[in-house]
Parts: sequence; C-alpha cells; structure tokens
Amino acid sequence: MVLFCLAATSLDASAAGLVPINAPFRLEDLSFVKQPGKATVSGTAVLKLGDDTLKGCAGFNVELLPVAAYSSERILKTYGNTREGQILLEQNPPKFTPDVKAYHEMLLKSTCDAQGQFRFEKVPQGEYFIMAFIMWDDTSGSPRKAGGAVMKRIRVGADDNVSYEAGVPQVDPHDDSVASLEAAYPALTYLFDGPATLAYQPDGATVIKKTRRQMPRAHPLYVDDDLSQDDVVLLETRLRGVGKVWVLFSLGPSMDPSFYLVKADGGGDAIWAEIHATALGLPDDGTLFAASRANSHFTKRRRYQVTERGIAEIKRPFYYVGLITRTMKPLDLYFTPTSDLVVATLATGAEIEVLTTDDKPNKQGSTSYFVRTSEGLTGWVWVPSSQYRADTIEGISFWGD
Repeated sequence: MVLFCLAATSLDASAAGLVPINAPFRLEDLSFVKQPGKATVSGTAVLKLGDDTLKGCAGFNVELLPVAAYSSERILKTYGNTREGQILLEQNPPKFTPDVKAYHEMLLKSTCDAQGQFRFEKVPQGEYFIMAFIMWDDTSGSPRKAGGAVMKRIRVGADDNVSYEAGVPQVDPHDDSVASLEAAYPALTYLFDGPATLAYQPDGATVIKKTRRQMPRAHPLYVDDDLSQDDVVLLETRLRGVGKVWVLFSLGPSMDPSFYLVKADGGGDAIWAEIHATALGLPDDGTLFAASRANSHFTKRRRYQVTERGIAEIKRPFYYVGLITRTMKPLDLYFTPTSDLVVATLATGAEIEVLTTDDKPNKQGSTSYFVRTSEGLTGWVWVPSSQYRADTIEGISFWGD
C-alpha cells in the first residue's frame, strides 16, 4: 500500500481573481484515457479537516486525470507540488483561466462505495492524478460547502492491478524546491514526473519519460534488473561544452532521490554526474541548479559548475533557507553562530524568518540558523542537528532516513 492524500484541480469555492495557466491544452495529450485498457486501480481516500479529524471518501466522487502539461500546471498552482497533497474549501482553492471544457471531460470517473473504497477497471497505461472530492453541504450554521479534495500522482502499467490507501500527505509542507526552481528559471520549459521536477531549454531536447525497463531493448539505457529498472529516463538534451546527455531520475534504494546525467557518447554505461535533488534546472549557461528537501533539515539549494569531466558545486559560506515560521519553545538568540553571548530570548510561538545557515553542527551538536523576528531583531539560534521531528522551529527537521 502507498499512503497518499489527494488534491483537487477545480473546486466550487471563491478565489480572488483567476490564475492564468501558461501551458497549452492539447487534446492529444489526454485522448489515450478514452482508449480501453487492461489495468485496475483501486483504493481509498481520506481528507484531513481543519480540526485534524479525518473524513473518508464513502459516497464521494473519485477521478483519474491524465498527467499532461496543462493538468500538471493546474495541480502545481493548487498544491505547490505535483506528487500528493490536499486542499480544503476554506483555503479558497484557485480558479483558472483558460478553464478548458475538455479538460473536465478527458478523465475517468468512479465513486467510493459505503466502505470508502474506489475502483477503476480497464484503465489504459499512463500517468494519472487520482483525485477524490470529499465535499458536502454544511448546515450547522450559514449554508455552505465544506470539505475539500485530495490528490496523488501515479504511474499505471499496461497490466497493473494496483491499490492505494489514502492518508495524510507524505510531502513536507515546507518543501519549496519547485517554487525555488520556478523563481530561478521562469522562462524554461518544465517537466514533471512523480517527485521529480526538471526545467530545461526546449531547443534540441526530446522528452522521453520512460522507465529504463520500458526503453527499447537496443537502447544503451535499457535494463531489466530489480535495482534500476524503474529509474525514469526523463529527457535527452545537449549541454554546452558536454554534448548530448540523457537525464534520469531515481528514488534510490532508500528514498534518496537523485538525478543522473549520462553522456550519450559513453554508451549509457557511465554516470557523468549525480545530483541529489528533486528539482533540477538545466539553463545551458554552464551551470546547473538543484533544490531538494530530501535528506536535509530545510530546502537546500545548490548551484553547480559544468565541466567536461563532470560537475562541481559552487561553494558558498551559507545556504539560503527563506522559511517564514514560528518557534516551538523558548529560544536564545545568539550574537554569532558560535558565541555564548545571548542578545535576546524568543518566546514560544514567536514569528520568525529563518534566513540562512552554514548547515554545520557545532560542538554542542546543533546547527546555527540566522533568523529575523517580526520586530526586525536578528541573531543566531541553535537547532539540534539530529532532530527528525521538529520541536524547536516549525519546519526545521531532518526529512529523510
């Protein structure tokens, strides 16, 4: 079973203005969903309400929406990611323009039964967003719609019989790796595949989006082994000074997401560069940009220099954090990262912005973060480096294993 929570693409809720969708709507990207398939997709879905109670999907509608550029952009701008999430009506989900009518028709529909189970049969092979719309009329006060929707992105094989159990989102809500990539390269073309987001120059690039097992047997990247057969070949492109490369993405043996760049003239056997990240930018200017929340205490952003021999991280004294959050217990504010001089003590629940860190443990086994309070006071706070569950600063904890 894979735990997930789903999010909606279009909900009956008011929003301030319309959000533009830049990706074109192409009917041919979605038409496969109306072809008969052989796969079965089943499962259940649960929405987490504002009071932390859970609402099952019994009696509510569930949809399988094909993944395409247009649908992915709508999902991203609703939830901040294209992997999994949820949204409540009270959060005012966005409305989009253009809102193409065919977008709401090129999908598969089902309903959860009394036991909260959904089932789709004869599903064509492809990538989908599973979406459950758990919404009802709330008559406890002024009549209004309540609830929301939950979403999960999946890949369905030709003969799959897969089941999913919906729960709370497995995505860190403080992960802004995709937003960082979009801010750095708003003009690049974007490709989304599961947890991977790739930004690239479209000229001379070819989107592949196949697992290594799905590649033609004659292709240098084809494999049929348990270790790497499900790694995804995302793109074929050219990098300045390097030549033609294939871009692959792998979750690794223990949820260690990484991009791999393989030089085509190497026959597919040698990895030319490995980047531990879930978001990667290829601006073709001699650098690479990577961002990821995985295996880090915050969304870590890195820039690399490209050479013929590989890549090298462009070192800097501090990593930008950029997290607006609050303290979870009283914290001393220090004069320097290693000083014992306390300039102030922050109360529990104090609003702060975490600006930067050197991401290095000190002698006390803590990492120093430079923060700014809502009053404009700045200084350094210490967070235990081994913290897997946030109890010092909300959003600062190790996300990995």
